[in-house]
Amino acid sequence: MAERIKREYPKLPIIISGDALYACEPVIATCVNNKWQYILRLKEDRIKLLGEEIEGLEKAEPEEIKDSIIKYWNDVKYGEVEFEKQANVLKYYENKKEKIIEFMWITSFKISEKNKKELVHYGKQRWKIENEGFNIQKNCTFDIEHVYSKDYNAMKAHYFFIQFAHTIRQLLEKGMKYVKELKMSIKEVSAAITQTLTHTIINITNHNKIQLRFVLKLSI
Repeated sequence: MAERIKREYPKLPIIISGDALYACEPVIATCVNNKWQYILRLKEDRIKLLGEEIEGLEKAEPEEIKDSIIKYWNDVKYGEVEFEKQANVLKYYENKKEKIIEFMWITSFKISEKNKKELVHYGKQRWKIENEGFNIQKNCTFDIEHVYSKDYNAMKAHYFFIQFAHTIRQLLEKGMKYVKELKMSIKEVSAAITQTLTHTIINITNHNKIQLRFVLKLSI
């Protein structure tokens, strides 16, 4: 996919955001080779040698966390001398009811006092995509976990329409004034759309000059 994206969009600036599974040498090498930026969730045991370096640096710089704090390290060296690598690491701590929550990322960006909050913001966007995107599609009326077909092309076409439906519902939910005023839930918005589409009677004799055409283009 990376090769195809680079070929079709050679000048498009891209930032790759991913969970800890993507924090590995092949993914980072792909980003570097394609001149893409990346902000990847990092766990201590994912790139173990890097995690050990960060742990050592933190022990050397202990700091009390009263509310929230951002720490960062640029050009952290890790690995064997002959294969030594460098990484920029960003770590966010938040004290929630006396419980410390922490998140860490490895990034291609040089981290500074000016951009550290912005990088934390973009690092968190992965959860937004997961929770407000795929999670809603799986668990809130779209039911994409259900297998609707055994044919691969049919599955892709079905999900293509799911994306359309999800986009339309978000536009209604976030953009229409009466939806906001009524404070409708996501399921209520979906039910209202379904009701309108399935119970609106169209008199064909009055609309004999109208043609409805749907064109679906799939790139296989």
